Amino acid sequence: MTENATADTANETRTGNPANERRTSNTANESRTSNTANESRTSNTANESRTCGNGRGARRGPRKGVAVLCAGLALAAVTGSGAAAATDSGLQGRIDRYLSTMDVPARQVGHDTIRTADGSATVTFAAPGAARDSSCKSGRLCLWAGDNYDHAKLTFYTCAFRKLSKYGFHNRLTSFKNNQTGGTRAKFYEWRGHWALVFGSTAPHNVPDLQGTAYNNTVDAVRVC
Repeated sequence: MTENATADTANETRTGNPANERRTSNTANESRTSNTANESRTSNTANESRTCGNGRGARRGPRKGVAVLCAGLALAAVTGSGAAAATDSGLQGRIDRYLSTMDVPARQVGHDTIRTADGSATVTFAAPGAARDSSCKSGRLCLWAGDNYDHAKLTFYTCAFRKLSKYGFHNRLTSFKNNQTGGTRAKFYEWRGHWALVFGSTAPHNVPDLQGTAYNNTVDAVRVC
């Protein structure tokens, strides 16, 4: 539209003087040249912007600074997704290995949780770098493989005698929380050719660390209540 308006102006200002006509024509040409240059710069900028987004316009090639920026963004995206994938893969590997040690029907029900088929027990894992899960819901007996309620957590809900080897927890108990109904007594056993009671716990009762005692990593079974 600018070019047409300029051309019309040139026609209106012609006075029969060849010099005036040449000057007017030159002005119009300069206006068209300027517009073309602006359009070219706009097009190049758009192409460079699209190069980072989806690759359109890549045949013209981005400027050096834009190329470095695009490469940096791409590397950050790959690094971030790679780290997340490695974290998920590490956690999933632990869960898969743990499931292979269990001798009761169970399946994975979340990204960090295994539950037995009868719903009486769960095993929970903390993802690498995540805060440990030190919670123990009301009515539960919670056992941890690490001190201070860390590492894999085995939670029981129903009253029964449980061999820990069936739950992948043989000789792994290092801390526990008995958060069952007040006064409920849990009992801990060791196999010595027979089931020997080694200690008991009356709810509510928490022990953050069995290390330094005769009971750390020795419990083979529990009577939940």
